[in-house]
Amino acid sequence: RLLRSFVSEIFGHGKVACRLGSTVGEHFELFLRRPAVVPGDLAAAATLLTKRPAVAKELLSSVGIPDEAEALGYLVRALAKVSLPLLPRFGGIETAELIHALSRAPEAAGARTAVMHGLASASSSVEAQAKGLEPRGLAQIANAYVRLEQRDASVLHAVVSRTVEVASVADAPAAAALAHSLARQRMLDHGAFAALQDRLIAVAKELTPSELAQ
Repeated sequence: RLLRSFVSEIFGHGKVACRLGSTVGEHFELFLRRPAVVPGDLAAAATLLTKRPAVAKELLSSVGIPDEAEALGYLVRALAKVSLPLLPRFGGIETAELIHALSRAPEAAGARTAVMHGLASASSSVEAQAKGLEPRGLAQIANAYVRLEQRDASVLHAVVSRTVEVASVADAPAAAALAHSLARQRMLDHGAFAALQDRLIAVAKELTPSELAQ
């Protein structure tokens, strides 16, 4: 919804002549800073841009923006720049969704670098949010840091501590993803892995082949 509104309002009917990716990014950043844009909008936009890029590129193409791949990079970079400093205003689910989506940022236009720098600056906020997340959100956060090849000790320790508390209610995908991501980060905490092992045994029949392979 947010991206469609942006494209229609800013670029529809020839309102803005310049369609270069950098210009698109600048306009998007200003659009995202409007008071009416709330955390849920930012998380949803990140999900569309990085997990459904074909849809996003089609929207950009529909208003004559060339090189949709580059423009997409500028949009993600703008989104990271605006949203990550605002994490204290986000709920836990919104934080997990946003970070998981942004971890898929493309290399184009420095988007991936912007996400990594933004996360590093927002470390204390992510740590605080992780302490209250449910298993699915924890798995999203842990997986995001693996995908970005970013190791933030304070965040990971918060994920591990919370995992011990909530592993017993994790569903099969969350338990498998958490175990896999923590192992990839070499966070081999006995308490966390014992809790995850117990849960994985309990939900073993629900695991898919790919989850079992993890």
